[in-house]
Order: sequence, then structure tokens, then C-alpha cells
Amino acid sequence: IDNVCLKHPSLKGLREHLGALVSLHQDLSELFAGTQPVGPPPADAIEVEGYKLVERLGMGGMGEVYLAQQIAPERLCALKILRQNVPGGLQRFKREADLAAQLSHDGIARVYACGLAEERPFLASEYIDGYTLRDLMDVAPHVDHEDPDSWLVKAFELLHGGIHEELFTTAPLPAHVALRLASEVSQALSHAHTRKVVHRDIKPRNVMVTLEDGVKVIDFGIAIAAEAGDDRFTATGAFIGSYRYAAPEQLRGEQEQIGSWTDTYALGAT
Repeated sequence: IDNVCLKHPSLKGLREHLGALVSLHQDLSELFAGTQPVGPPPADAIEVEGYKLVERLGMGGMGEVYLAQQIAPERLCALKILRQNVPGGLQRFKREADLAAQLSHDGIARVYACGLAEERPFLASEYIDGYTLRDLMDVAPHVDHEDPDSWLVKAFELLHGGIHEELFTTAPLPAHVALRLASEVSQALSHAHTRKVVHRDIKPRNVMVTLEDGVKVIDFGIAIAAEAGDDRFTATGAFIGSYRYAAPEQLRGEQEQIGSWTDTYALGAT
């Protein structure tokens, strides 16, 4: 984006438009990720030193996510591998790993490592055996239980049983379930905010829910350190985030106005 803007200095608003297109591409990639096959790693899957690919969990326009076995220490992890041509992919993963190292909370997914494998950026993070908040919204109309625990168990049973996508009718979660999950996400975000880390992309797909460990906030890929001065990863005037959940200051590209309240707004929208 910087190179294109330097070549065309007379085009006003070019940076904002290009930034919006990149964000739209990311949103669409996530939207269609679920239509890709999930199963054993393909024969031509790349090799990442120190990890054994077990299963492909998802695939989209930006890359792939695998369940992997880390060799040392021995543990399961989620291994996200980007395509070679993703702009700033390695930089994004490095920032996520650096910021995650400042956080230690049960409601925030841990990041283990990042690097390059066959010139493709990868990020190894905690494997979470659960579903996203978006998944739960898809089956919400088919679940009817007053107790939050019973509601979640039934929703998990439907998702684990492979409810047909044609039956998905996305709807808000029941108030008693939504309040419980929102409270847990709030506690995780409060931990991040006390350490001056702002997520900037809270949305249903970035909140994982488990039956045993509660919620897990994932993907700090566009997070910022609130006291980082001009080091905002995004130029002033450019938008980065998810349109449906972004706060007004984020939509306007007012990077210096972004703070913990930006996450609070996104949580409310979620």
C-alpha cells in the first residue's frame, strides 16, 4: 500500500480505499472459509520444522489452519499458515506473538511461536477444543434450554453431530447465555487492557467457547499497544478491523483515538 501511494501522490484518499479493500478481502476470506474441505493434511502440505500436521481445521483465501503436534514440548496446537503473497503476514504474526507474550489469562488463547516455513508465515497457538460464538449463533434457533450450561451442551451436540448448514438460521443467543459469555469475554479484555493491549477485532469469529474452560479470545493479529505512540501498525486515515463490529473512531481511521473503549464497543456489537 505504501509503495502504491508513493507512486500516485495525486490520488486523494487512495490509502483509505486500499486499506478498506484489504479489510474486505479478509472479511470475505473468513466468510467462505467454512466451505473448504476439512480433513487430513493434503499430500502437498508444507512442512514446518518442529511440528507434525495432524488435521486441516479450515482453509480460506488468506491461508490454512491445522491441528498440529508440536514435537518439543509435546503438545497439540493450532498452526496457522498464510499464503506467500499475504501483505505484511509475517509482521502481523510477530506483533501478535509479542503482544500475546504480555498476556496471561485463562480467557485468552496463548501464542507459542511464529516464523517462516518455505517462505510462508506461520503462527503456532493454543489449540482450543470448542466452537466460535458465530457457530453458536448459527444453531441458536434450534436450542431451547433455560440453564446456560444445558443450552451450551445442546448447542455443542448439534454442532458436533454435523447439523446441516441449510438449517443454519443465525440468531442472537438467549439473553442468559449471552450475558454469561459477555461477562467472561469482558474479564479477558480487562486483563489485556490493564496491560495496555487493545484487540481491535472483537467479533463472533474471534471468541471461542468451550464446555470446560469457558471462553477464549483469539486472534490478536491487529492488536496494538495502547501506549505505542505512532507505532500503530496502521497509518492514520486507514481502516483495519471488521466493519460490522468496529467502533466509529475505528471506521473513521482515527488511530490515535483508539483505546480500550474500542474493544468495549465491539463486544457490545458482538
